[in-house]
Amino acid sequence: MARVNDDARQMLEGSYVYWMALDDTVQRGDLGVVGSVWDCEAGERYVHFANWEGTMPERQLNMCNFQKGTLVHLSKEGLHSAVGEVVLWDEGKLVVDVLGEKVKVPPTHLIRCDFQKHSTVHVLSKPEASDKVYQIGEGLYSLAGGLRDGKLILNTNDGYDFFDPEQLALAKIQRGDYVIAPNGQTGWARGIDADRLHFSVQFEGFAEAS
Repeated sequence: MARVNDDARQMLEGSYVYWMALDDTVQRGDLGVVGSVWDCEAGERYVHFANWEGTMPERQLNMCNFQKGTLVHLSKEGLHSAVGEVVLWDEGKLVVDVLGEKVKVPPTHLIRCDFQKHSTVHVLSKPEASDKVYQIGEGLYSLAGGLRDGKLILNTNDGYDFFDPEQLALAKIQRGDYVIAPNGQTGWARGIDADRLHFSVQFEGFAEAS
């Protein structure tokens, strides 16, 4: 399960962060949202917390593993099997859109889904297509986030289909990974070739389906 990078350069406006120092006003581990970074000195961030807001050193902050758009499972009974999407920070908690319901929970009640937007996957229920890879949410414009009714949406070339997480497996290669061809060339996996359902890989200035 990939973790969000704690590099301070990732702490941009709208990022969700934890306060990791000790303070009388803000408790260690409280969740806040980064405000405008343009008026801050180097090495600082302006952060909004539930009970306080102000400028603080970025070294005292950690990125939350759940950002806006992250796909998650909830520990709440009746919803844990569905996939939801983080849509908002609200007074130290996160609002998740799941099965058409907006649920406000602390981040400790969330589990990051193994499959995120644009993850490349194999469909376990399609053994005849075991060599094919699909991309979650690829080509979707009207359906938000690659989700519908708590299921993940894939374009399978037969139209869009809907899957529970247990019906999928992460592909060995994900978009953005570096790969080595049989001839020893190093390339960059750009994404899925929609016609062949194989990876499109960039090798030394030209694209090649692999």
